[in-house]
Amino acid sequence: MSTLLELINKIKKYHQPIEWEIVQQIYNTNEPNDDYKQFSWRVLESNSNYNKLYDLLDDYYKNYTEIKRLVYEMALEETSKIEFFKMLRNGKIIDNHTYYDEVPDGLFRCDNCGNIWDGFAQCDCSYRYLIYFE
Repeated sequence: MSTLLELINKIKKYHQPIEWEIVQQIYNTNEPNDDYKQFSWRVLESNSNYNKLYDLLDDYYKNYTEIKRLVYEMALEETSKIEFFKMLRNGKIIDNHTYYDEVPDGLFRCDNCGNIWDGFAQCDCSYRYLIYFE
């Protein structure tokens, strides 16, 4: 049993749900800064609290603590929808997923996304994290 932050630190990045990326980024910054512009806020767009988060982002520095708390809650909610994570009432999470990390000889696993290729030059994982522009 672990908290969400413990799971984020324990599970390899390429096995993590995409919603955890933003939690890891925002919890690695102790104070608000302009790096928030690099966050892919839209990965949380399907969550019912996304509009509230979007409104808070208008004054990021003033609302930083509330944004941090809301992002964590949204990620917990999205994690609870994944079948191999069981959420307990005390806030702990049980991870029932079996992770396979074997890579065939002569191939490589991308540390970022987990895709297996015959060379890192072919990996197109950066497309998963593009910021959507309107």
